[in-house]
Amino acid sequence: MTRRFGPAFQRFLHNSAAQTFGQAVNVVQQILLVSAFLHAWSKTEYGEWLIITSIPSVLWTLDSGLSGLAGNRMTVAAGSGDWARANLIFHNVLFIQGILSLIIFIGAGCYCGWGDVSAMFNFKLMARHEAGEILFVMILYMLLGYGLGLLRAAYRASMLEARGVALLNVQKLSELFVQVAVLAAGCHATGVAFGMLGNMFVWFFLGWFDARRRCPLITWSFGPLDLAQARSMLIDGLPVFANSAANAFFLQGYPLIVNGMLGSAAVVTLTTVRTGSRTLLQVVGIVNNASGSELSRTYGSKDWDAYLRILKVLIVTTVWASVAAAFGLTLFGPWVILKWTAGKVIISHQLMFLFAISVACQCCWLACGGVLFSTNMHHVFNYTYLVLTLAGLSVAGWAIHLWGFAGVPAVMVSVDALLLGWVLYICRRKLAFISLASLGHIFTPAFYFEKAGSVARHLTGRGKVA
Repeated sequence: MTRRFGPAFQRFLHNSAAQTFGQAVNVVQQILLVSAFLHAWSKTEYGEWLIITSIPSVLWTLDSGLSGLAGNRMTVAAGSGDWARANLIFHNVLFIQGILSLIIFIGAGCYCGWGDVSAMFNFKLMARHEAGEILFVMILYMLLGYGLGLLRAAYRASMLEARGVALLNVQKLSELFVQVAVLAAGCHATGVAFGMLGNMFVWFFLGWFDARRRCPLITWSFGPLDLAQARSMLIDGLPVFANSAANAFFLQGYPLIVNGMLGSAAVVTLTTVRTGSRTLLQVVGIVNNASGSELSRTYGSKDWDAYLRILKVLIVTTVWASVAAAFGLTLFGPWVILKWTAGKVIISHQLMFLFAISVACQCCWLACGGVLFSTNMHHVFNYTYLVLTLAGLSVAGWAIHLWGFAGVPAVMVSVDALLLGWVLYICRRKLAFISLASLGHIFTPAFYFEKAGSVARHLTGRGKVA
């Protein structure tokens, strides 16, 4: 007896292709931009750029709590055919995000106009006027990014997750070309900031018009609103916001602390090493993001067979990516970074080992956290993530004082190991209906042959599974 290759898994494959393209863009962007900036600017100038752009980066990361929750809830509602509820969620988030964006816009304008951004970060090269102008431009860039996040929620609920991801990826690829072109023209931080804003403006409006055409079941307005639904979104959004806040503080907090204690040049070293060491984390991100919408959809429709199949792929990818991170980065990371930065950034094998262990743990807890988020079972983990991240940042300065730069990866490893143990415990409690025995065969050769054959049949158009 044969059956069709399941539509949920087909969408998972399409989403994986879009995510793969996106992560490829991310990797290329990270690799090229570090080299381009260090070639065009001094290490100190590049460090100051990384610091001033960390503020809008934190705010943009925080927004994923709202738009991510909207996308997840809209997808679950659409999966059960309840488009009225999906649109109520969308309208509420549009309204809340509009108010939030207005507050940020006014606050940023006031501070950048009258405050001293340069003095706040102890900049040596970037003057007060220039720093304020750059920060305000990047805040506008970030607010348009908020809009792209909501467009992706509409695509996701309309079973067009791959198209929504592709929009974000093309915007990033276009931004890469703009940044390289501006640097090649000899421009400094102000020119790069305006180039990024112009590129974001173009792609936001292109995406807006495309989403209105491709997602006809979404009603594009600020109403009607449902106060009960909005209140529920805000209450349930707190743990999602906690996750976004923790992620923002984790990514941007350490560079700010290093800048305060070791200077902007040390920030370049930290950012470069983390960029290189987190490359393998992108693999987990591909499968995690691609599986998120289908985990939500199959969970909402109680299609446990499809849910378990996707979960197995996620687990296998996570484990092997972690192993590759631990061994590959430790052995080859220092040499690659030395060549990549033309000798401007040097890291020892011992320090790279700490970064590699941190990334390996991140691979595992990121995947487990994605499973909990896609099934609305993420609350305790998110709060723990935020608390442990803030605790790590609070002791990072003390660790740097004792051990120098090595204190940063030492703290990161401690936080990531604690998070991994906690999230595994939560997953086991929350998904108790899935037995460990049903997952036991995922590391046998038969599992890989079966999946490889399924993908091959799908790609060749036969779409049959024995």
